Amino acid sequence: MNLKNEVSQEKMIEEHLLEAVISRREFLLASIGLVASGAAVLSSCGKSIENATPAIEKPGEVRNFNQNMLYRRLGRTNLMVSEVSFGGAFHYGPGALKDTAEIQQVFDKSLELGINYFDTSPDYGTEGYFAYLSTKRERYFLATKVNTMSATGARAEVENSLKVMKTDYLDVIQTHYKPQQNEDWNGTLEALQELHKLKSEGKVRFVGFTHHSYDALRIALNEHSDLIDTILLLYSFHSDTDGAEEIIKLAHSKNIGTIAMKVFRSASETWEKRVETFQADATNWARLKALVDDSTSVAQACIKYVLKNPLLSTALLGMQSVKNVCENAVVPKMMDIVRKEKR
Repeated sequence: MNLKNEVSQEKMIEEHLLEAVISRREFLLASIGLVASGAAVLSSCGKSIENATPAIEKPGEVRNFNQNMLYRRLGRTNLMVSEVSFGGAFHYGPGALKDTAEIQQVFDKSLELGINYFDTSPDYGTEGYFAYLSTKRERYFLATKVNTMSATGARAEVENSLKVMKTDYLDVIQTHYKPQQNEDWNGTLEALQELHKLKSEGKVRFVGFTHHSYDALRIALNEHSDLIDTILLLYSFHSDTDGAEEIIKLAHSKNIGTIAMKVFRSASETWEKRVETFQADATNWARLKALVDDSTSVAQACIKYVLKNPLLSTALLGMQSVKNVCENAVVPKMMDIVRKEKR
């Protein structure tokens, strides 16, 4: 693969993707004092933009601030995380990233565009690639997971993750359950308590809980919120939206950060197949289609759908190319501009 030529081609595609947005919003950009940067506000995929002084009201902990990204507080962690965050399951499906140089370019582009929250897991098989970011550790928040619900298992996984990713600490560590697993609360609580011991040792900063079941998340939030700083949950236009929004509201009431996953469905399908599946569900497709216009792709509409919930902290997205990063990272600014237009 001629990586140089492919990246150049991707940049051309990225600029085309954003051209409609830029032309439609140009007057607004000038009106909000961005005339000097002009189109660069939304076409930062093609060029580097200097990070600005954080302009966040009552900011928490800020890393990698970029004026073209928006940030939200991750609950009581007080971390200001980018509205679009990076999901580490990029090895899956027909678009899987395998080339190390390309993966590093995807990481670099994510940082360049203001993304500051990176999430992975040992079972994704991608933790080793995150060692590349170890020299830039002050620019991002790093989250991973433990898959063994026991004290010894959780500790061993954390120690291994630290070693593999070449970091002294994790910003967020989460217990990780999959759809096929039943909840073993004794094991889960044992793992969570051990993670808090690791927190007291300075190896992790905050502890989270992930699950595909809203029932399990509800129990965790109602009965064990003292052990949980964040939750990772299914949330998208095609999921049980009412259930997800109930959980997000409950978590927000307890000042627990909320992270959306599966925003685009599973990466095991091609994007074309996923869109076909979206369209086959008439009710859900109507909700998404309302967010698609001349300047918004289907993927961007998926992101808009979850980010329009002000109680959500961040949308965790699987991104398998520089083009994906650019298309996704611009969505918060697009939404912000539209909000300003309506004022």
